Amino acid sequence: MSEKTAEQLGDALASAIHSQDGKKLSQLTEDVKVIDSNGNETGQTKPRFILKPSAYLDIKAYIAAGLAFPATAEDFHTLHPKENLKKLTELDATIYEDTQLAMAGIHKSSSDFNTTALPNFRRITNEAKQYANTAILQLTGFGKGSFQGLLKLLTDNKYSKPGSEDTDEFRGASQAASMILLNLGEESLKKAQTIEDLSKTITSYLTTLKTDKDRIDGINQRYSGKSTTLTTGLEKLRADIKKAVEDANEADAKYKSDKATADNAVYYIWVPIAGWIAGTTVLMVHNKRAQEAHDKYEAAKKTQAEKETEKLYMERLIVDVELLDSQNKNIAKLMDSAKTALEGIRKIFEGIGNDLKEASSLMGNADSLLRGGLWVRQNMLVDRVNEAVADWRKVVTAADDFLDAEASVLGITDSVVPPKVG
Repeated sequence: MSEKTAEQLGDALASAIHSQDGKKLSQLTEDVKVIDSNGNETGQTKPRFILKPSAYLDIKAYIAAGLAFPATAEDFHTLHPKENLKKLTELDATIYEDTQLAMAGIHKSSSDFNTTALPNFRRITNEAKQYANTAILQLTGFGKGSFQGLLKLLTDNKYSKPGSEDTDEFRGASQAASMILLNLGEESLKKAQTIEDLSKTITSYLTTLKTDKDRIDGINQRYSGKSTTLTTGLEKLRADIKKAVEDANEADAKYKSDKATADNAVYYIWVPIAGWIAGTTVLMVHNKRAQEAHDKYEAAKKTQAEKETEKLYMERLIVDVELLDSQNKNIAKLMDSAKTALEGIRKIFEGIGNDLKEASSLMGNADSLLRGGLWVRQNMLVDRVNEAVADWRKVVTAADDFLDAEASVLGITDSVVPPKVG
């Protein structure tokens, strides 16, 4: 303590109450432009919490998308009937079941996150809001008993001279101010720990996402590999359909031609040159050809319908697998950003807690150095208290905005629209 000058002590107190290096309290929020319902700027700004409402809603949307994937083998079969995916199982005997398991895995991990982790975004925001309200009250809200009130007493003119600090009033006020800072510091460190604990349930999902990704990558590779691929199967299927259509058209044309000949042959029977036997033979032959052509035509139409159905179900499955991959990649990016923000919040509260505990220690020594530091930096200290309160008020406003986001900000950005699955 004796190594510090009065000015240095005052500066240390001011910095602890409200850091000016931009690395503490002010980073809990950022000012953003206010946009009206028509998408136009209003010229106003408002504070936004470090956990952006849109990012939270994006994560919530992708969790909802994950919950849309089939949870059971029965659900999967309802969406993607195995009997309509013969080409798929011919190419890969186990891919149907493995795809079902991958989708069920996404559903389960999304369900677990939705239940145990997603609510913690709101809990963390509420923890920050609670502390902000406490800080505002302790710093300025209790009149003469607030830190600001005690600071005013400690910087009264009667304590302007050396030795004037040697009174019960000065010592009592400095101890009371010290306790306020100590309590705020300890509470901030507790919040940091609580936020860390709550964050772990959120960020642990990144491990689950990695497991999901490995499973999805394995499935995806089997749908888009270079050897026996489903893409190749689809091309073959489209070729089969084209051939079925061509064969059907050819059979139909042949049928119409032969039928016309057979109809005419009924007349030719009575032509003396043809004779009865000849005419009967022509009629029977052409009727047989017509029937065969017709049967082939009907079979070709059925084959075409079956192939079209198979292609439809196969392409639907591929779309869902692509959505599975997209859902996993997008939420992984969002979770990486959330992890950074959550760690930032924890560090901010940890830093504030340590700073305030140090400030408490400085305030607790009711000596001439403290008196001198408070006296020479009294204007700065008052400004820092006011700045801290203003920033904590921003935190409350931003936190309220975040906590109300579900009700009033849903769909605030295009990216919040949940992806459609199935």
